[in-house]
Amino acid sequence: MIRTIGTILAIALYTLHAQAQQTNIIPEPLEYTSTGQTIDLAGQQDTLPGEIVVMTQPTGMGAASYILEIAPGRTTITAEDADGEHYARQTLQQLIDLAKYEGQPIPACTIKDKPRYAWRGLMIDPARYHWSVEDIEKYIELMSYYKYNKLHLHLTDDQGWRFPVPSYDRLQGIASKRSETAGDGKPHGGFYTREDMKRLVDFAAKHRIELIPEFSLPAHVQALAAAYPEMVCYPGDNIEVRTIPGKSKDLLCPSNEDVFRFYDALFNESKQLFPSPYIHIGGEEIPLENWNTCPNCVQYRKKYELAAPNDQLRHVTERMVTLLAQHGKKPLRWYNPSLDDSYAEGSIVYTADSNNATGTLKQAEAKKLLVICAPAEYVSLDYPQQKNDCPDNKFSNILPIVPLEKTYSFDPGNGLSPEAQAHILGVEGTLWGEQIDTLSRALFMSYPRAFALSEAAWSPMNVRSWPHFEKKAKMHINLLSRKWKVDVSRPSGQ
Repeated sequence: MIRTIGTILAIALYTLHAQAQQTNIIPEPLEYTSTGQTIDLAGQQDTLPGEIVVMTQPTGMGAASYILEIAPGRTTITAEDADGEHYARQTLQQLIDLAKYEGQPIPACTIKDKPRYAWRGLMIDPARYHWSVEDIEKYIELMSYYKYNKLHLHLTDDQGWRFPVPSYDRLQGIASKRSETAGDGKPHGGFYTREDMKRLVDFAAKHRIELIPEFSLPAHVQALAAAYPEMVCYPGDNIEVRTIPGKSKDLLCPSNEDVFRFYDALFNESKQLFPSPYIHIGGEEIPLENWNTCPNCVQYRKKYELAAPNDQLRHVTERMVTLLAQHGKKPLRWYNPSLDDSYAEGSIVYTADSNNATGTLKQAEAKKLLVICAPAEYVSLDYPQQKNDCPDNKFSNILPIVPLEKTYSFDPGNGLSPEAQAHILGVEGTLWGEQIDTLSRALFMSYPRAFALSEAAWSPMNVRSWPHFEKKAKMHINLLSRKWKVDVSRPSGQ
């Protein structure tokens, strides 16, 4: 959440408030003190010489915090909890890697650190283009290295359905496949098994990352309708998985109780596979035309005394939220102003652009909501970072350019009172998948802006500095290439 009028001020603040001592670590730690000494790696080893002592005890800074003390012959980690130890080890590993690959001296120092926000996430979109399990694991490894802790999986959309539901075999046989993509003539498909999901959940947990599934409703369901047309208004035999970008007019038809039986089964399966307490249910881009004219929906509104399609949307959403609760899950949703009076106290909502931040904040303060900030003009990683980032994509020229510096300028709390800032749960970058057809493309579009976003989510403004970040981002671009074999270099060097 950010107020547009404060953007120029935010840019000035993160430049002027930089500490005298800064690191080459991403994200920038809360507090860094160097003794002036340096420690040499012996050859090309991956550990510091001497012993490493790890203690789990209060740091005085709260959850996920740590104190890292590096001295000749001894490295000490004092961690508040398991998360704190993990983040300390990532910091230490970055220092070692920067020495090994970039020739940066390892300082004898003390680092005291904790995250600014509890929620530091990225979203990927295997619904549009299926990702292999191995590709998602690679993405998770890099997220963990830069101290992200949530991976949001957009698993269903008009262009594909990727998640198994027992007794609904046509999801894999029909909904997971499309005949082509934007006229390329190439069939595309893919589906995750229960074993795939278990493997990913376990892998993510080892990297201290929580996997959160998303099943969009009541819109973005054309792939589902291709397999089970009776679940939407105006069913027909000619519904196919969508082959072009954009959104379908198809909506779930709540007059058919099989819709709710299906989502009950879906939520139950998700409960079995994902330990996360959350399931994202979409809630954005809902064209209500079909509900307005569907005869069955007209009868549904009469039955439940609903005046208009917006009231029907509220009613259907509340039924789905009740189903989630029966399975012990909490909903995540994109903020929708038309549902203002339906959010229960404590609900978590996403704000997708700066223009609706005021309304979201008003609701957050009035009903004690929590907000995940994901304004597209700062955090949409599928938007090009530079001109010609997506030269082969047919619709890339209509997407706005989001330069690295703009993403870095993002301050979710800018211009907000402390009371308002208390409602910000965190930050999430989004990588919508219409143009993301390979892992290399996904990583190229994500980085280096994911460096900047990790710092927006982790580091307070008084330790952030664009000139310093710009320099260390170049080091980390090189590090991605040399350590991780990932090329995200651009003609300008960013």
